[in-house]
Amino acid sequence: MLQVSVLGEQVITDDGTSVRIRSSRAVALVAFLVAHAGSPQARQRIAGLFWPDSTDGQALTNLRRELHQLRQVFGNEPSLVVTSRDLCWRDTETCRVDMRVFDVERKAALAAAANDDGEGVLVHAARAIAQYRGDLLPGLYDDWLLDARSELERHCVDLCDLVSQVRARRGDLSGAADFVRRRIQLQPLEEVGYRVLMQLQAELGDRAGAVSTYHHCASVLERELGVAPDPATQREFQRLMADAGPDGRRRPVTGPESGRSGPVAVQLVGRAAEFGLLRDVWRDAAAGRPGVVLVHGGAGVGKTRLVAEVAELARSQGAVVASSQCFGTSGRLALAPVADWLRNPAVQSVTATL
Repeated sequence: MLQVSVLGEQVITDDGTSVRIRSSRAVALVAFLVAHAGSPQARQRIAGLFWPDSTDGQALTNLRRELHQLRQVFGNEPSLVVTSRDLCWRDTETCRVDMRVFDVERKAALAAAANDDGEGVLVHAARAIAQYRGDLLPGLYDDWLLDARSELERHCVDLCDLVSQVRARRGDLSGAADFVRRRIQLQPLEEVGYRVLMQLQAELGDRAGAVSTYHHCASVLERELGVAPDPATQREFQRLMADAGPDGRRRPVTGPESGRSGPVAVQLVGRAAEFGLLRDVWRDAAAGRPGVVLVHGGAGVGKTRLVAEVAELARSQGAVVASSQCFGTSGRLALAPVADWLRNPAVQSVTATL
């Protein structure tokens, strides 16, 4: 099967491995026809769009040269329909074009959204977004291409918005945040993406992450445009910072709450040796010999639960306990966890006694 890649690269391969062609003009010609799939395009129009500075005769000669290359690559492949007057692209089972797959899956996702089919949205939109590996025909700047490139990028941004909304409605805030981050990668100067991500991070208890997102937004805008975030973004940031989280959703939980049900409230089973070590370190700290402990291990082995048990032990003995989290981001925010600790109302209430 022929594989034509025009999103993020320009290449036509056989079975996705051996390169068949790298002529940018030939690949661009395929992309133009795919963008108008099923609709014949006059040779004269194509020649004028691709070689606007050439005479009509020279432009048509150039087009014939590129078609000769494509015919050698495509062979008997029926997707490229060539006549003496026009060219046309028709979908086949023997040639796959990433831009075409993106368009088909995008339309399927929109149809699913119209039918209130959340699962269909997630499946088709994810397939479409996976095809969008970068700009349409990167490195080329023909007039016809710029609008098509911008339209495809906007379609991908809209799909990211759609998926994040569906995931958020289903309670998958982490999954929603992932697609908002993808949106920000595509449109780093659109502040709405940063605002949505800040809201999701706050709901997830990642207050430090929300702060980092705001500062990353401010840094990008300052570097690229020389401006500060607009008032709506600043207000959202200030609201999140002022929200102490009376319902507990804005701040990470530091330990089990009184009367709370669920896995955290049941008795800790196993990890007796590790818990004993942590308890001894806490006792030393309470006796005036402070220290630092690193708890590490694979995902899901119970690190958070173990630390929560020690935090609850310390709290039950009158200690002030504060927690924070670190998240990998592309922005820079020095000492974010420390800043989060210092903003903790419990810490602020006893600062004078330190």
